[in-house]
Amino acid sequence: MLAEIQVKFGTSNLEKYQETMILIKQIFESEGIMLRHGMLTKAGKLYKAWNLWQIDDFGHVSRAMENAANHPDLLAAVTGMENCVESETVHYLDSLPF
Repeated sequence: MLAEIQVKFGTSNLEKYQETMILIKQIFESEGIMLRHGMLTKAGKLYKAWNLWQIDDFGHVSRAMENAANHPDLLAAVTGMENCVESETVHYLDSLPF
């Protein structure tokens, strides 16, 4: 799964995003969704981040979110993202044979 995130403009928003991603990573990884790589554009649209997550199947994220509903850091993570993220597009990807 590839999450394409447009962080709100400004270094303070980028810092908040990076802090909040630590919580998101902990929550997701406690549910078996592993962050494989996080990236930020250096050329192109400013403050665009990309996170590549390893999931078991198409329903893994839904199950993980349901299971994490009572996670103690979930509210802080959601609030943090609301404050610094302009938009997010999630891509569910499949491997190619090469």
